[in-house]
Amino acid sequence: MVNGILYTIENSSALIDGHIVREGDTIYGVKIIKIDQTKVEFEKNGKTWEQRVRQWPDPVWRQFN
Repeated sequence: MVNGILYTIENSSALIDGHIVREGDTIYGVKIIKIDQTKVEFEKNGKTWEQRVRQWPDPVWRQFN
């Protein structure tokens, strides 16, 4: 779950399950594509999706884990 976002134009980060991640990082085999003010964009196996803060994880997480 995305627990929080620290957004800056140059160096945004997100808090996911207690881990601080940045664009380009990978967590649980899922790549962080983009972090903006309200959501994080993810990619795995050619599939992309977005998730907002405190939103339940997209079902695609379970498809590939």
